[in-house]
Amino acid sequence: MATLPALSRAVFLCLILRFCLMSAKVCVKGYNGNTLYPTTRCGYVRWLLKNGKAKVIRKKPFQIQLLYQEEKKYETKESQKTILGIDPGRQNIGISVITKNGEELFSAKIETRNKEIPVLIKDRKHHRSNRRRHRREKPRRRAKKSGTVTDLSAGRILPGCTEPVFPKDIINSEARFMNRKRGSGWITPTVRQLIQTYVSIVKMVSDLVPIDEIAIELTKFAFMQMDDGSCRGSDFQNGRLRGYANKYDYIDCRQNHTCCLCGTRPIEHYHHLGKVSEGGSDLPENLIGVCALCHEKIHKGGLSTKIAGIRKKYHHLSVLNTAMPYIVRELEKRYPGLSFCSGFDTFTFRNSLGLHKDHNIDAVCIATLNYGVQTIAFSGTTYTIKQFRNHNRQKIHCQQERTYYVDGKVVAKNRKDRCEQKGDSLQSWLAKQDLSDLEKEKILSFFRPIKAVSTQVKTGVKKSIRIFCDPNRILPGAAFQYNGKRFVVKGTRSKIYFQTEEDPGQKILINKCKLVEHNEGLVFL
Repeated sequence: MATLPALSRAVFLCLILRFCLMSAKVCVKGYNGNTLYPTTRCGYVRWLLKNGKAKVIRKKPFQIQLLYQEEKKYETKESQKTILGIDPGRQNIGISVITKNGEELFSAKIETRNKEIPVLIKDRKHHRSNRRRHRREKPRRRAKKSGTVTDLSAGRILPGCTEPVFPKDIINSEARFMNRKRGSGWITPTVRQLIQTYVSIVKMVSDLVPIDEIAIELTKFAFMQMDDGSCRGSDFQNGRLRGYANKYDYIDCRQNHTCCLCGTRPIEHYHHLGKVSEGGSDLPENLIGVCALCHEKIHKGGLSTKIAGIRKKYHHLSVLNTAMPYIVRELEKRYPGLSFCSGFDTFTFRNSLGLHKDHNIDAVCIATLNYGVQTIAFSGTTYTIKQFRNHNRQKIHCQQERTYYVDGKVVAKNRKDRCEQKGDSLQSWLAKQDLSDLEKEKILSFFRPIKAVSTQVKTGVKKSIRIFCDPNRILPGAAFQYNGKRFVVKGTRSKIYFQTEEDPGQKILINKCKLVEHNEGLVFL
């Protein structure tokens, strides 16, 4: 990657001074890597950098590390002891560090990537099932070719099973689903990632400014009360599912134990009116009881329910409700004197000071409530931090679809329709053609494997291939310098351009940029 011309020493020092003035407070690390109290002595910082007694380790926020051993250890004054206030959330988190005399040292608003986790888990499931299906198909094709296919139409008793199963392949090992057991402390990947995010935030802030205590707002959302504000006490136990074993029992009684479409056969399946993949809820209002025959007709498009479903409601708040006890437990391990307050306390205190509603403002109020400070000296600088995915462990990103070309145009994807495929598969495309079986076989003979469509070869099939990630690639979240300004990478375009995270985004040629920071997960914008 090409780099910008080297700056002169004087220009470099001027840039450093400008960063100091912009950040107001310069974060300092000691010679041994310990976090020191931030300073506003920009002139002294410039002198240290000019005489080689300090080095710049971060530009946003501006942070230096001393290159000489401190002569004596200074004890932190009582008025300079700090507390970190955290305004919790799933998607947006506010943090603020203040001292006992009401001086704000650090303030930021953080945007997490927790909403991406369910989507990534679903994609991983599809890729894994796709790879396993291909591994199963290989021996099946060989058996079919050699004429050694075993008839399993009556099923087979596998080790560990009491009922016959109908496997797709010849499997002599114990059924895998018999070994899938979750431990007692198991939590969902979404909740686990959110807990780790809070731990990473505290670690990042403690690396910039010293933290003596932590204060956090305890959140517990009552969803019935959010729908009906008059709910009190025992009303929470008298919901619509009272007296029923579960929601399926409730649906059966609601429909008199018969299919709601045909009205004659008993309920065998439960159909989601709004698809779960499109945000549909698991509440009884989004479920109907149907028989197996009607359920099959619905999914094949031969029967319409004409009933509107509902989308997921309070899903984000339920994740936070589940994660909150674990977050408190992890933070207490690192800071035993953890302080708490309620949302109502924060609301009352913020209104008494006449402050507007914002995540970082709430974080200041949470920290101030626990110190009893009545006046706050705001820093005037609030950083925006965004969380990016930053691991390189994933080798296979995805498996592309087979693509069928006729005269240079794409006519179909895959041999057969995959789940929720929008375009035509080869099977559905041939069904639309008014051709005889002999003509269809003749057309299929033209679909030979090709690597690329060219002027000579315009008809054929591009096989499905696995894309391997480059371990040296620049991940989104990395920072680069262009024309003296710092930008954050949102993505790449054709490996030629960087797309910036700033609004509005820009496209900048990669060979004109200088990489200054790799993705560290939590990135300052």
